Parts: sequence; C-alpha cells; structure tokens
Amino acid sequence: MYRNSVRTFRPSLRLPSIVDALRRAGSGDRAVRARGRQGLSQLWYGATVPLWAIIPRAFWPDKPPVAGSGELVSEFAGITFAEGTSVGTGQVLEFYMNFGMAGGPIGFAGFGFILMRLDRAMSHALAVGDIDGAMKSGLLGLSLLMPLGSLAEILVSLCAAFVMSQLLVRSKLFVPSFTQRPNATMRMTARR
Repeated sequence: MYRNSVRTFRPSLRLPSIVDALRRAGSGDRAVRARGRQGLSQLWYGATVPLWAIIPRAFWPDKPPVAGSGELVSEFAGITFAEGTSVGTGQVLEFYMNFGMAGGPIGFAGFGFILMRLDRAMSHALAVGDIDGAMKSGLLGLSLLMPLGSLAEILVSLCAAFVMSQLLVRSKLFVPSFTQRPNATMRMTARR
C-alpha cells in the first residue's frame, strides 16, 4: 500500500538550483572586489548602523526608516535590483562594508565572545536558581541570534531585550514558587 508513495531523494534534481545560487553569490562577491580595486567602494566605518535607530518610534514618530538593505548593497557593490526586490545585507557583508576584510573575523569573534559570556551568565544563574539573572542574560542572548538580520536590527533588538528584561524583573512576574535560597553546595557547583 505504501510502496509507491515514498519518493527516493535524487540530488541531481536539486543540484542545478544550488549551483545557480552559488554562482549568483560569487558574482556579487566578484563585483564587490572589483569595485574595491577600482576605488569605487569605500569602507563605511560603522555608518550602516545609525545610533539613532535605537530611539523608539513612540518618542520620534517621524524617524526615518532603518531598513533598506537593498539600497546599501546597491550602493556598495554597484548591483541594481528590480523594483520591489527584497535584499538582505547580512552580517558578513555588513562587517565587510564597514571594516574591510578584517571586519568579518573580528566582528564574529566579538559576537561569539559576547554570546559566550551571556551563555555562561545564564547557565550560572540557572544553576543557583537566579530566575532574574537567567532572564536578563537569556533575552539579551536571544536578541543577538539573528543570522539574517542587519546590524541595525540586532542593535534595536538588543536594546529592546534589555528594556524588556528590566521591566520583567522589576514587575516580579516570574517569582519562583520556592522561596528558599540556594544552599552552599549549589553555589559551589555553579562556580566550577
């Protein structure tokens, strides 16, 4: 009965679309390098992340839009896109646009270090029963995990997560049902 309903996976059917995607990505990379050699693409040194982006629209209703990754890519790489095409910059290109070849490794090393510290803080807070500390570090860490987001979106998300974690901690909504303090052995285990 089920014999003919299962299809076998054939990589040859998927291969052309993967190869086309890689070819398109390579052409963008070549365009960026060519423009850099010709002096047409200058580094932006952090200009893709405007600091005014963290101001909420509730306080600044006429704030200019932060998005516009397609415009950034078009201006930097010299590639034009059709009207209505959505293009994500991504963190790799954005680090490169801002700081050149060293921007990618240094930027991702910084992200990794921050995520490591937040992960350690959250695991320590969970080990000792500190719900507030786990919530603070957990929300901040989750806001950094946007692999397809631009750096401006990550910055706005990080600020919102910080404010929200502070509000949740101060509201005492997540008070644990037990009221005893962690004992000394729990603290010793968490420090190791």
